[in-house]
Amino acid sequence: MGTDFVNILYLLSISSYVLTEFSEISGAGPPPPGVKPNFEHPESIGYRIIIGSLVSWWSATLVLFLRLYARRYVTHMIAAEDCKCSGHLE
Repeated sequence: MGTDFVNILYLLSISSYVLTEFSEISGAGPPPPGVKPNFEHPESIGYRIIIGSLVSWWSATLVLFLRLYARRYVTHMIAAEDCKCSGHLE
């Protein structure tokens, strides 16, 4: 019982030393020349992900409707695979 308490005190003393000694945040490597790292308020790329997702979704929807239009009005024939590509048949 006494050794467990001593071990806990030792770990607490090490952790406080580590926190005070290495409190500065650093990256995995040095930043490129002319770039100052900002770990407090990093630049967000969330808007790029949203724009890319929307462009991809609209492009896929446009291609789907073009395919269905061509099958219906150009070839005058709709098959079961056309319903599967739009999710109607599972």
